[in-house]
Amino acid sequence: MHEYAMAGFPGASGSTDATCIIHSNCFWKHRRAHIGFKTKEEPTKMYTIMINYRHEVLMSTNGTLGSFINKTLVLFDNFMMDIKLGCIFNKHPFELLDKQGDKMVSVKYLGVWILCHNSYHNWSTTLPPSTKTICCKDIVWSEWMELMIKDIGEF
Repeated sequence: MHEYAMAGFPGASGSTDATCIIHSNCFWKHRRAHIGFKTKEEPTKMYTIMINYRHEVLMSTNGTLGSFINKTLVLFDNFMMDIKLGCIFNKHPFELLDKQGDKMVSVKYLGVWILCHNSYHNWSTTLPPSTKTICCKDIVWSEWMELMIKDIGEF
């Protein structure tokens, strides 16, 4: 988490994304359920993987149907659900700046959040880059976050 704080993302614990692996030994009767989300012809198994900035795998889910999307996968991800519900990492302190009127105020939080793409639920623990903004500071921050996610995702 120290690397994320140094990069301007205090409180971030890792980056997560779904990946699919071809499931060539899939039974014929299960084939249709494993085709869909990322591939249209071959059956796949979907996994959610969370890694830190050092490319260490923090967690991986069991394989699920290849037709699942990220919003469905995260519901079967005990690690991310425990973070969301405050069962783990709930005592990690960090500070963020918040604009209140004309002043910038430091706000203290407990817990962690995860860098992710826009295809995840809009939870306080999953923070994607902003896509609907015209503020230059938000655009720069979102582009920086996307670079962090892509850099981490290429492991």
